[in-house]
Amino acid sequence: MKPLVRLLFVGLVLPATAFAHAMSSADQQAALAGGNLEYIRLGAVHMLTGYDHLLFLFGVMFFLTKFGEIVKFITAFTLGHCLTLVFATLLHIRANYFLIDAVIALTVCYKAFDNLDGFRKWIGVQSPNLLGAVFLFGLIHGFGLSTRLQQLPLGHDGLVLRILSFNVGVELGQIAALSVMLLVLAQWRKTASFAKFSGVANVALMLAGALLLLMQLHGFQHTKFPEDLVPHDDEKHHAAEHKAADSVQGHSHSTKVPGSVAEIWQAIATRQDQLAKTLRAQNLDDAHDFAFAIRDLAQALAAQAPAAQKPAADSAAKTIAALAVAIDNTSAADAQEATEANARALDGAIAALKTLFPLSP
Repeated sequence: MKPLVRLLFVGLVLPATAFAHAMSSADQQAALAGGNLEYIRLGAVHMLTGYDHLLFLFGVMFFLTKFGEIVKFITAFTLGHCLTLVFATLLHIRANYFLIDAVIALTVCYKAFDNLDGFRKWIGVQSPNLLGAVFLFGLIHGFGLSTRLQQLPLGHDGLVLRILSFNVGVELGQIAALSVMLLVLAQWRKTASFAKFSGVANVALMLAGALLLLMQLHGFQHTKFPEDLVPHDDEKHHAAEHKAADSVQGHSHSTKVPGSVAEIWQAIATRQDQLAKTLRAQNLDDAHDFAFAIRDLAQALAAQAPAAQKPAADSAAKTIAALAVAIDNTSAADAQEATEANARALDGAIAALKTLFPLSP
């Protein structure tokens, strides 16, 4: 029964903390200050805390016993997620991360359904080619990893090596996770409870995927403009909902941008203080106004960065813009803790941007 309890814990408890899967402010600062080894570490940690990826891998491994079969399926999954992780990031291909994570949750449900022989029992057809499905799902999981990697200030110089370093970390994390899974499953198969409870375990796995799906769809539902989860130069905010309509250039009509760098920094500090007071008062209605004002100011600041720091400043400004949109999403969903976490990440991203301006206050 113990393995079953662990599976139920994964299915019912871990999804409640799935939003921790995003890049934190500490991750963003470490990415700016660290080298390629830091990206390897971030990749490994991200895989090991990616409950959706781990649940899918657990489903794939559940009934595999032969070493050759394990290698074949893991290679297909690895090849798939490496392709989209590298190329989507390199080509700056982005999508609503709530929607991508919802599709990833569906892959967990699919594998659990397949493990239960659901295609034959309830649909009356043979299961689709599993190797092809695992490769296809690997592509989807890789795109999800790419959306998270693009939350970091990647810059331009050495971009390919940073992407590859993150990917190496993901693979190292995957190897560590698979090692534990193989050990647990090998030991469980030796007991009588495996045959008795394997079906229940896969029902729990499907339930975990369904809970993750509902969480991500809830986040997607509260996204007024899904494409704005990542910043675009011409992004606009819904005026009727948020009273902060953007101009064609991407700056809010309500944000007055000062002329000098020092004055911009002072304006950012003022908005940070206003955002913090709003959150302490648990008044989420105004949080997005201050977040988007900070976004506009950061974009103006990046435009004045010295030439040598310009790529890194632009990347940091994009991170701030993405976090402003995240604050908008979580505040619209009345999610106090998630909004506070995004605000802390925003503070970290601003601190990282400030390192590029030696004379900043």
